[in-house]
Amino acid sequence: MKAEQELFFKYLTVSDVDLKWGLYITAGGYEKIKPKSVYPSIGHPSTYYFEYDSGRILKEYQILYITNGKGTFQSKKAGKIRVNEGTIIMLYPDEWHSYRPDKSTGWDEFWFGLKGPMVQNILESGDFFTKKEPLIQIGHREFIFQLFEQIIETIRNEPPAYQQIASGMAMHLLGRLFAISKIKLFEGKQVESQIRKAIIIFRENTSSNISPEIVADQLNMGYSWFRRMFKNYTGLSPAKYFQQMKMQHAKEFLLTTDKPIKEISYELGFDSIFYFSRQFKKVTGFAPSEYKKAHRLIDS
Repeated sequence: MKAEQELFFKYLTVSDVDLKWGLYITAGGYEKIKPKSVYPSIGHPSTYYFEYDSGRILKEYQILYITNGKGTFQSKKAGKIRVNEGTIIMLYPDEWHSYRPDKSTGWDEFWFGLKGPMVQNILESGDFFTKKEPLIQIGHREFIFQLFEQIIETIRNEPPAYQQIASGMAMHLLGRLFAISKIKLFEGKQVESQIRKAIIIFRENTSSNISPEIVADQLNMGYSWFRRMFKNYTGLSPAKYFQQMKMQHAKEFLLTTDKPIKEISYELGFDSIFYFSRQFKKVTGFAPSEYKKAHRLIDS
């Protein structure tokens, strides 16, 4: 983007191919709002334009990055919140909202809209982002800024398959934002190092039946607290994480060695080959022998 330009926005057409892709960009742009300026700027379609007091309801998702200045955001679920520079704002379809920069500071905003079942699954499941917490304070992150720039430049120039290019970058952006929000929960806290130690303990004990309770005790953590923090960090409970780690080792044994299934079961700390086979099928959908055979068929 050229530094001397202070305003750009574009609303896009969508083809049948874009709809089938599962995620597509509806619009995007950026604006440098000077102090005491009118906001929003004139020229947006009526379905997007709004007055601060009356707000608006969109039929799409939008993601904004406020890189400079400050202001106010409000929505039905979140209430009224102060916006500082370095803030991501997530807007949801059918959710009343309003926002504006402070007259004294203005702000710089980069934004794009998106729709499709893929983004709906991510933003509506409640596992990643929520309407009650639509603001993410990330500060000045160069890689996030670059992704916004690249998305906006792509829709500005409209190269072949630009929707697929831009939507891929949008997915990357959502993944980055989720990672930042997860890191912020643990960054600089002792519990992060304890969870990392737990992962190492599990990894070093895949041939045993060490229990999550024993690991928590080794780390001087109460089990309920340990379980909750471990799941927040990894997305899995300690028991399920350890089980999946064992199953990953089982796959490696099945595909890279000629060890009998009974021996693999014993090396992974299972008392019974039948229990091992049942757990393996529960995780992979295959019995161990079926898994090995299916892989060999693919390779042949």
